[in-house]
Amino acid sequence: MVDQVKEMQRSDPVAKEQWHAFCDQYGEGVRDPAKHDISFLNSFITQYQSGARLEYKEGGELVKFIKLGQRKSQGWKAAWEAYCAERPKNNGRPEHDPAKHDSSFLEGFFDFIGRAYQSTSMMGMGGMGYGGMGMGMAMSAPPTKRGPGGMGTTTGDPMRDQLVAKIKAFQRTGEAAKQTWHMFCDTNLGGMYDPSRHDAATLQASRASAVVRA
Repeated sequence: MVDQVKEMQRSDPVAKEQWHAFCDQYGEGVRDPAKHDISFLNSFITQYQSGARLEYKEGGELVKFIKLGQRKSQGWKAAWEAYCAERPKNNGRPEHDPAKHDSSFLEGFFDFIGRAYQSTSMMGMGGMGYGGMGMGMAMSAPPTKRGPGGMGTTTGDPMRDQLVAKIKAFQRTGEAAKQTWHMFCDTNLGGMYDPSRHDAATLQASRASAVVRA
């Protein structure tokens, strides 16, 4: 019966949600089927097969959290839309309303963001980790200038130039990476997306934050 419950969770997203809800309500939050007796497992299977459904509070919290992010951050909203665009509904169109997705889809969004942050860290980038959220809004740095012969740009600070170049290269790796940077800027840097408008100390502090989380 343990294997039956595990298979139900693997093959049916609704059954997985209901198992979690059942455990939260009757099983002290313990979700490993092997840690429950036969009577408990049988009660869940019987209830599920009867069509009875429990409110899955955790799923509701995920919906609320994602909707809050959509309202508060353009970067978050764009990342959510990019995630939905990669996983359209059966009609081929993305569904942006979190309430119309199951919890597995919603949980996947957080993994999507996490992988984008991990890519940032691997690029040696900074500022993508939540550890940097206490940094606050940074002052804008002086604008960049054209390099010798009009080729490229320079800030006059080689370290800052290097960090700016890394951030721009990271954004070019894909839409998820770009939206990750935008999300960070919305949260910490007043929505200023151009890395060359931030000083070296801000960019370096961002990098240090990401390294700590790596």
